[in-house]
Amino acid sequence: MKTKLLMVLGLSLAMSITACDLGGGPASKSSSQEQQNSTSEEVSSMNNETTSLQNTSSFFSSILNSSQGDSSSQINSSSEQKSSSQVSSSSVHVHTYGDLNNGYLPSYFYDGMKPYYYCIECGQYFDSNKNPTTQDALKLEKANDSIALLLDGNEKETFTLVEKDENHASWKITNRGVSEGAVVSIAKPGDTTYKYGFHAGDNIDSDNKITIDGRVDFLLTATPNGFYLSIAENSGIVVRVNGTDYPMHKTTYYQSTMTTYIYGYHKIVAKDKLTVVDINKNIIYDYDDLEDYTKWNKYDFHKGSNDEVVFDLNGRYGIEFDRNGDKKISITKTFGPASVGELKVCFTTEKEPVALLSETYTPESQAYKESTWYLMNENVINADDIKESIANGVTFYQNTIFFEENDAFCLESENPDILIAGHHLVSVSAPENSIDLDFGNIVIRKPGTYSIGYLPCCDSIFITAISQADAYIMIGGELCPLAEDANGVVSYTGHFSAKEKTIFFDASKQKIAFNEVAIELGAPVTAYSSSAVIGFEKAGIYSLTLNLNTKRLVIEVIKLDPEETPTEITGAYLSGSGGVSAKLISNPTYPDELVRENVEMKAGSGGTVYLTIYKEDQSGILEGVTLSSDSEDIAISVAVGSTTMFYLTAGPGTYSFYLNKKTLVLRIVKVS
Repeated sequence: MKTKLLMVLGLSLAMSITACDLGGGPASKSSSQEQQNSTSEEVSSMNNETTSLQNTSSFFSSILNSSQGDSSSQINSSSEQKSSSQVSSSSVHVHTYGDLNNGYLPSYFYDGMKPYYYCIECGQYFDSNKNPTTQDALKLEKANDSIALLLDGNEKETFTLVEKDENHASWKITNRGVSEGAVVSIAKPGDTTYKYGFHAGDNIDSDNKITIDGRVDFLLTATPNGFYLSIAENSGIVVRVNGTDYPMHKTTYYQSTMTTYIYGYHKIVAKDKLTVVDINKNIIYDYDDLEDYTKWNKYDFHKGSNDEVVFDLNGRYGIEFDRNGDKKISITKTFGPASVGELKVCFTTEKEPVALLSETYTPESQAYKESTWYLMNENVINADDIKESIANGVTFYQNTIFFEENDAFCLESENPDILIAGHHLVSVSAPENSIDLDFGNIVIRKPGTYSIGYLPCCDSIFITAISQADAYIMIGGELCPLAEDANGVVSYTGHFSAKEKTIFFDASKQKIAFNEVAIELGAPVTAYSSSAVIGFEKAGIYSLTLNLNTKRLVIEVIKLDPEETPTEITGAYLSGSGGVSAKLISNPTYPDELVRENVEMKAGSGGTVYLTIYKEDQSGILEGVTLSSDSEDIAISVAVGSTTMFYLTAGPGTYSFYLNKKTLVLRIVKVS
């Protein structure tokens, strides 16, 4: 009996120590529990006559307490360590969220991710509300072949898949009507909130707004670099040559509201047959729909048996249609660039030659942009050689000449010696039957004054009949002739720069004073006290209509130029006559202003009182400073070279100066 008790005692002691050494972890608890169960069964078997398991445990416990004091101490120490360890491991971790990661939209080849926070210390993901989540839960699945088109957030229809391979896919939506300014996006069909990211292509701006009106095709392409969405105009207007259709492109004349459809410089072969077709409306336009100023040309084409335009010569022809809604066809021939020297109009008679005057416009000039907008238009094809020839500037030859009836001529170049024959005539703006071609010469059938022009980049001759103008408008320092309509009204639509002024003149070139100026649509213009001068406060395209009988002028803004966000200045210096130098500082009452009050202004050696505004560091003139309208009764601004000076017409005295930090408008008040 004693031996059995010692055995049980040894097993129990080993079990207790083992449990303490293992620290009570999940794995050791299971192992310990199994040992306890085994031992209890053994003890129960040995003492089943008179002692229960509970009494036996109490008996063992009393023996251990009396004879194993050191072990008891070790057990208590171990328990304290275990408790301390549990407290340490349960300390609260403070997450470091950082800034919200905006995530990214999915594409066709890659998944996207919702906005999230990420704790870099513990590697935990959180949603935008800082709720714990996982990377998988944040994932936005990539697109499949079904993709929806959204306009202004509303689902319109699903794209049609056109082609697909392992690194590329493309979709299309054909011939749909859109409005300029609509916001375009792509998304999962049936869920407008599940959007896909894309790069904006043609006719979509940086805010994903559509920049054109009318019928269009949506073109969607996917590569490993992402989605690319583009819009191509689809008016349904085509040039049909021998049964093959070539889409025409709607465009707007440079700085004008006049629209036209272009198919530029199509290569034509003799006997080709051409019509213009509106596919959407199933309307065919043919020879009878030619512009009047195109019908002069009886040498390049004729009317076919089915009323089509039939060409007689090989060449490159530009096709235009429906200028400003007239539903007319214009056909213009062009040639490759030519190198010429001094040009003269040489007659077939003994009449003295007349020189053409040349002028070259650089790419930075307004004249260059106006004269080359068609040639450089992206929709004018087969024009690469022409574009290359005018990359550094365009030269134009011109002179106005009086011709007698049946005068015949061609152009001749000296150095190099070249004869430019009559078949290079590509454009005639003159009454019907005024111009003829005969044996390589241009023949004037109706006497009068004509402008003869030649453009070397196209090797082309232009003729315009000059008639008496009914009125003129001053544009860029030159008089532009105007013709009145049946109601005695003349009109002009064009671009004006900010601060530009214009004047109307009658047929005798006398200023026209207005009886009334009507400004519509809030056009930012000013009618000056002279009743003849109009000033434009903002750059843009304006329409001006003047009734020559009532002298009533109507001004309408067509489109203003985008305004650049002004850069706010922090300071400036005033330097003026009589040695005045004063620093302008922020106005505590009006933070948008710089101010300098009660400055005594003296006259200079010439007797005038003037000032100039310099940069804050006095490194140079502060450019862009203009005078406020309420200061014009005491001061004027004058451009002296690249410097703007302000002359105080109110004379010497004490003045206060207020300069807007953003607009750089200078307001001047005379104190005394």
